[in-house]
Amino acid sequence: MLAAVLMFGCSGGDDGSTDDGGPVTGCTFESWDVTADRLLTKSCSPYTIDDSVEVHEGATLTVEAGVELRLRASEWIRVGEGSAGAIDLQGTVADPIVVTTSGAANEGAWFGIILAAQTTSAKLANTTVRYGGRVGFGVAGCVTSMNPPDGALQLDGVTFEGCAQSGLSVEGGSFTATDLSFTDCESGMFLDPNVVGSVGETFTYDDTLRNRMREGDVLDTATWVTQGVPYAVEGSVEVAGPDTPVLTLGAGLELAFDSSEWLRIGDEMAATLVVAGAAGDEVIVRGKDSSASAGDWFGVLLGNGTRATTIDYLDLRHGGRIGFGVGGCLTIYDVAAGEVAITNSRFSRCKQSGVSSTENDRFRFSSFDGNTFEDSDSGMWLSAGAVGSVAADQTFTNVTENLMAGADVLEDTTWRRQPVPWAVQDDVGVQGPSDPVLTVEAGGRYVFDASTWLQVAESDPGGLVVAGTATEPVIFEADNAQAGAWFGIKLESGTLANTSFDYAIVRHGGRVGFGVEGCLTVEGPSDGRVAIRNSTFASCNEVGVGAESQGVRFAEFTGNTFEQMEVGYAMHANTIGDVAAGQTFDSIIENRILEGDVEDSATWAAQTVAYFVESVEVQGPADPVLTLAAGLRLRFDSSDWLRVGVGEDGGLQVAGTAGAPVRMVSNDAGANGGEWFGLFLGPATLPGTSIDYLELRHAGRVGFGVQAGLTLDDTQTAVSISNSTFADNDQADVYVDCNSAPTLVANAYGSAGGLEREGCGR
Repeated sequence: MLAAVLMFGCSGGDDGSTDDGGPVTGCTFESWDVTADRLLTKSCSPYTIDDSVEVHEGATLTVEAGVELRLRASEWIRVGEGSAGAIDLQGTVADPIVVTTSGAANEGAWFGIILAAQTTSAKLANTTVRYGGRVGFGVAGCVTSMNPPDGALQLDGVTFEGCAQSGLSVEGGSFTATDLSFTDCESGMFLDPNVVGSVGETFTYDDTLRNRMREGDVLDTATWVTQGVPYAVEGSVEVAGPDTPVLTLGAGLELAFDSSEWLRIGDEMAATLVVAGAAGDEVIVRGKDSSASAGDWFGVLLGNGTRATTIDYLDLRHGGRIGFGVGGCLTIYDVAAGEVAITNSRFSRCKQSGVSSTENDRFRFSSFDGNTFEDSDSGMWLSAGAVGSVAADQTFTNVTENLMAGADVLEDTTWRRQPVPWAVQDDVGVQGPSDPVLTVEAGGRYVFDASTWLQVAESDPGGLVVAGTATEPVIFEADNAQAGAWFGIKLESGTLANTSFDYAIVRHGGRVGFGVEGCLTVEGPSDGRVAIRNSTFASCNEVGVGAESQGVRFAEFTGNTFEQMEVGYAMHANTIGDVAAGQTFDSIIENRILEGDVEDSATWAAQTVAYFVESVEVQGPADPVLTLAAGLRLRFDSSDWLRVGVGEDGGLQVAGTAGAPVRMVSNDAGANGGEWFGLFLGPATLPGTSIDYLELRHAGRVGFGVQAGLTLDDTQTAVSISNSTFADNDQADVYVDCNSAPTLVANAYGSAGGLEREGCGR
């Protein structure tokens, strides 16, 4: 640009020369290429400048209080371009400096003040800058700072008016600023993320609706304070660095991100985020448009370098855009346990979820309490272990579910009640070297995807405590409400003692495969490790509770309900004795007693449905005695039996009554005699074995030494039989060999053979 010779009609310097060596007449400057220190005095104001001002080669341009500078349209004041330069505009409250255009009073009429990289000092106090920010040459506002040294720019009491692009633009280089105001500007400030922390107070905005923020990195610890207008963030922001920067978002701050962008903390390098909102003065982080839809931007991402992050009173909206592993408005990647606390925060209009953490099975929140989820695909999307670090009763509005990713629960944890269910997307295990116990709090509801399960102690020990109540049961069910849709709950042999189900409802389980036997499969626990009380098993594939193994013993099995399936429970013969009377059955055909030995003394209690029974032996080194309670109904499969004391000692007590006899019949309703082998008492039958009020039918099948519906083989005097009815049996009703001498009282025989005694020479 050409230099201009300007006449101001006031006295020049005493030495008769200009500051930069040119001839002078009054206040006339031959050039505005300032290469030596120059002072612009109030006495010569206003200065109408028809050229751009360049301050460099070590010069300082100083402007006295009260001066007004009027630059021609399309010009600028530029400092430190190519060589060092400084500017000092020191107005006062009573006598401010004004820097404006000599042309039409329009936004962007001139370029404004430009502080280039070699600006050594730029001090503006009590100064008004107007109508700058013309687009071009990297200019971005009335004052554009282009990466001068940290601290070079100092602003105090500066007013920006009618600025295009922004009032103040800073690209790199920290600065100080106090008491700024922005009037009728396209935006107030336009800042790099790493210098936003230079702003330490809230400024004044009049008809200026936003600030702007560029894409970039936050490398230094900083606090972003509220401005009363949002920052429009025009690219992704990363917070991470070798010095572990801490970014604090102050109460009332509002950030509005462009679509497809994010705020990411600790990606591969350490960093901390502190959201320091307050009730009624939340930190708002949202999409660019306040009415943006879910998934408009990616959201807040916490990477594996995240440390000691606390989020309090955050209002996070519109995030969860699919891609880059993002799972919701707030996505927590492979972050260490205990490094994140989220409290009193709101997540709304989120795609996928409000808060997501699915990558690290060991991740736990240090605190997660008092949060709200609104108008989102789901509330939380967490690994099974992380669910246990969520406090009860978060708030949900127009959100129908949370999501649980499949994972192992590796540490003691509690799943707490939420007002919406957890949709469980994959298998969940409870096991680990620390013997974890999963406690499920009353009122929780867990809806499993097809072909998934909850498995305890598959390869390492683990325990499960389902702590429902009568008014708030815990519900486990399938997403499509069909019998056998999911595998159900499976307790393996390493299940820990004190595993219990209280007021649980388990539905739709029992999918065939992996050794599953019903909605609840108890595969191996012994020594009374498991208690099942007051629980409901409904719409299961075939069986509600399955316990096929010899070693399964329940600590308690009382007050349970079985509904809408073929079989209530199917258990090993040695386990049935743990089942108390008074279970409830609705639309159940039968229970099942599976083949095996009764090795421990037990009572089989009567239920309101009959038992389907496979072959059972009562014998063992502990001299077991099996008691059959009054009213018990046993229906035997063809070719099966109940044998007592055949190989080892065993005893039997049939404790029927006149009004409630014990019934043993064929499972075939139309059976004839010989359908099953019957009751067989062998030579190791214990003394005191008694049969009272038994009804035995359809037995006496030929084979295995069977001679009748009831066969006594070398029982000596150990057995008494009274008040019993035998009918429809093959061979005979009762057969007594010559080495048996039972007591027989008031029995009735209805088969052709009736009572048959072997002679043995008598």
